[in-house]
Amino acid sequence: MDSLVESDATSQQVLSTLQEITIDNESEPSFVFTPLQLFSSMASTEQAHFQEMLFQISSLYGIDLLRFYTGEQVGIMFGQAGEIESMKVEAKENRGDYLFPTDNGTYQYIAGVSGGKDIHDKNG
Repeated sequence: MDSLVESDATSQQVLSTLQEITIDNESEPSFVFTPLQLFSSMASTEQAHFQEMLFQISSLYGIDLLRFYTGEQVGIMFGQAGEIESMKVEAKENRGDYLFPTDNGTYQYIAGVSGGKDIHDKNG
């Protein structure tokens, strides 16, 4: 959980309000946020990038469904989507990760699928 929070690239640091992650079964984690959860302030582009990041990480671990809670209440306000209780993981096939330069001179990893890279070898 700590590494997920520390790698939060959103402008509002939306994962800073993450209290805990529990796994109900092997493929359905539940994310519990404080009542001050900040997802409603995300712009549509930021929401899309954040959602894609969740999907890519989740697919690596065979996760099919993400569940969200605000305290003990089911659901969060998620950017332009409004209130959501869960999210079905829909990750695109990723053929690699790339270092991408940011505006402040640092680099960040992005999935090849996010960067529009189409990589193939003789086997496909």
